[in-house]
Formats: sequence, C-alpha cells, structure tokens
Amino acid sequence: MIINRLGLYDTIFSDHLSAIDVDTSPWPIAYTLLNSILDETDYPDVSLELRKSVKSFLIRDKDEKYRSWMIAALSPWAMVDVKHPLTEEEARKMAPRPTRVARDGLRCEKKLTTLLSVAVTRYGLISDVKTAYVNGMSDTTSLSDDRWKLAKLLRTLGTDWRLCFIQAILLDVMQGKAAQAGEF
Repeated sequence: MIINRLGLYDTIFSDHLSAIDVDTSPWPIAYTLLNSILDETDYPDVSLELRKSVKSFLIRDKDEKYRSWMIAALSPWAMVDVKHPLTEEEARKMAPRPTRVARDGLRCEKKLTTLLSVAVTRYGLISDVKTAYVNGMSDTTSLSDDRWKLAKLLRTLGTDWRLCFIQAILLDVMQGKAAQAGEF
C-alpha cells in the first residue's frame, strides 16, 4: 500500500526493456484481496469461508505466501501482457514482462521467475477452463472427461499450479470480473 500511495511502483518495479507504461490503478484491488485471503481481513463480495478455503487449498506454507505476494506485486505488469500480448516472435525471444521485472529489476530467484512465466503465459488457458465450468459447459461432457481436462491443465501448469491459480484470480479481479463463490 505504501508503494502505491507514494507512487513508487514505476521506480521499484521497472521494466527497462519496454517503453510501455504500467497502469497501477487496479493494483490495490489485487493486494487487498490477497491480504484478505492471507490474513482473513474483511473484503466485500467474498465470504470469509470462501477466502479461508482458497487459502488452505492454494497457499499452504510460508514460501507460497511469499511467492503469492510477489505475484500480487507484479500483477500490474501481468495486466500489461494480458492487454498487450507479445507477438509470437517476441514471446520466443523474451520472457513475459513480470518475469523480466522480477529477474532484471529485482534479481529474484529462478524459481519465482519460472513461476511468473508459466502463470502469465497460461492465464488464458486457466481463464478459459474456469469460464467453461462456471458457465456450465461441462454439463455436456462426462465427469471423467472433466477430470481429464482438469488433470491436463494441472500437468501443463506444473508443480506451482496453485500459485498460477492465485495469479489468475488476481488478474480476473483486477479486470473487474466478479469474485463470487462460483467465480473462484
């Protein structure tokens, strides 16, 4: 909150390889939601029971808590990639913007930068699967087909799939998508 209030986001989380400015206006929504999940503080429109469930299922230890805060901190850069995706040629040559900021600007460890790359590049896939389930599109397929699709998604995301889901939740909320029980 202090970084946002003092307007230091561009200074601390800068991408020296990009001329695109980052929009931090929806960022408070992301870190407020994450704080309410982790510390069980009040958050409008999302029940305490749901937030406790999300925390117990997706954020299990201190390392995942740290990495979820880093995901939240770099979410404005992830939003840039969502709104202005890299071309296929650019994607082959360079990492997603949040990964570059974490690696080059903050000198974060490889485990975190790899997580950020997967979470940002696979956000669309996670969002598509979530939308299909929320809209009831899975009613036309069998339960075993649904399980297979979900298992395939989790294998695609790798060992840090839980934190990829945290990134997807934060990006959805930053875009103004409803955070109701059926939406998580």
